[in-house]
Amino acid sequence: MTLLSHYWRDDDPVELTGAIGRDWADVLEGLPQDLIQRACIEYERTEPRRKPTPGAIYQLARGYIPRPAVVNTGHLTDMRPKGECVTAERAAEIMEKAGFKPRVFK
Repeated sequence: MTLLSHYWRDDDPVELTGAIGRDWADVLEGLPQDLIQRACIEYERTEPRRKPTPGAIYQLARGYIPRPAVVNTGHLTDMRPKGECVTAERAAEIMEKAGFKPRVFK
């Protein structure tokens, strides 16, 4: 009954009006107020003959959420260390000098 009663009337019971308000709050929860307001204005402009439902406003408001953009800062394009690459032999020398003896698994 609540779902079908979003076209409220003056003689609606207070309980029904409260249930309708809770539906709106549940559906729109998490959306910023300014986006909900923009969606309401757009709905009034584009659907002048019909009252909105919570889902209609939700869909419009979601369309206003900015999409993430890929930002290329340039400094992350090459993650390889600068300078010479270390050979396996040189790595073994460095580990031996540091006193590190890796285990060999067979």
